[in-house]
Amino acid sequence: MLCKAFPPITGGVESYSLQVAAAYRRAGAAVTVITQTTGRSGWRELDVNNGQIIKIFNTGKGGQLATAVKMLARYLVARLQDDFTFVHATTWRPGIVTLVIRGIPLVVSAHGRELFRIPRVLRPLMHSVFKRASRVISVSSATLSRAIHAGIAPEDTGSTRRKWMVVGNGLTYTKDQVDARSVKVGSPLGEVSILTVARLVERKNIAACIMALAEVHRSGTTTFKYRIAGNGPLLRSLRELAASTGLGDKIEALGFVDDAALEQLYRNCDIFLHPQIDTDGGDDYEGFGISIADAMAFGAAVVAGDGSGPSDFVIDGVTGFLVDGRNRSQLTTRIKNLIEDSELRGRLGHAAQQHVLSQLSWDRHVRSILDSLTHNALR
Repeated sequence: MLCKAFPPITGGVESYSLQVAAAYRRAGAAVTVITQTTGRSGWRELDVNNGQIIKIFNTGKGGQLATAVKMLARYLVARLQDDFTFVHATTWRPGIVTLVIRGIPLVVSAHGRELFRIPRVLRPLMHSVFKRASRVISVSSATLSRAIHAGIAPEDTGSTRRKWMVVGNGLTYTKDQVDARSVKVGSPLGEVSILTVARLVERKNIAACIMALAEVHRSGTTTFKYRIAGNGPLLRSLRELAASTGLGDKIEALGFVDDAALEQLYRNCDIFLHPQIDTDGGDDYEGFGISIADAMAFGAAVVAGDGSGPSDFVIDGVTGFLVDGRNRSQLTTRIKNLIEDSELRGRLGHAAQQHVLSQLSWDRHVRSILDSLTHNALR
């Protein structure tokens, strides 16, 4: 596996790389990861599942060019030392090193904005990586459709198109962890617990949630508590916005939350808000939305933005609500309905949980990749 970054660096793609590596190992594969991450450079081993080890080479500190050279050197040595079945680049950028020596199947993952928010000078390299790939794994239908529109993925339905596959991500929590919740604890005041987990940037549209809840409160619906978990450049401004609404006792921006506290927030969550929007002319959008899927796994009723990755698993009116994140009235109405109607919350939450637990898993993600490599002729 070639990964632009890897835990302990935090982030969506970093978590994706770890989860996929662990799933490959559970599937019986021997996994070697070449990446740049924090800590000592060189080799280390990581136990990902009760004695199942993956090998990790960390290129260490350095700029993009130095990292690329070190990654290429280690890739060439690895190719000489081991007989790999295939290479998986978890984003297209580290896949560049495979352009030097071919002769082995390449899988490339496509998530979202990394396909569009790139310097013009790098675009030919990106196209070369996707052309070289035997399989391209798009994590959502939205990413595939936008890649087609941008000319990154082919429009035809022939063999060149078939190598692009839509395979959804998995969940952060196992079914055993989810099943450990027997009864939602909830608030001792009987308040409906509302949650957002996100990096605090414009695209997540959290300010709209605060303003919508202020309107809900003014309408007389006051039995809620909204918690915002996550860091980002908008943390201070969101806290100031919440204070300006006079709902300082109802809205809390928590900042960074550790794993144990985050799981508890998900467990006690009744409603999960993530009405994301496209920004940067549409190039910055929600490629998948794993925090939304995680909340659904714990039985939360979700309100998510329409037209991007979450639309693959949030079925409007069935497993949650999809809204136009720029339509404040629509967002406010959905939130108010969910706060006031416990039967509606329960029905959507139950359907959401059943859907994502049956459809989304990292083992399923990896099995789809392995099956495609096994059952199709690769060029």
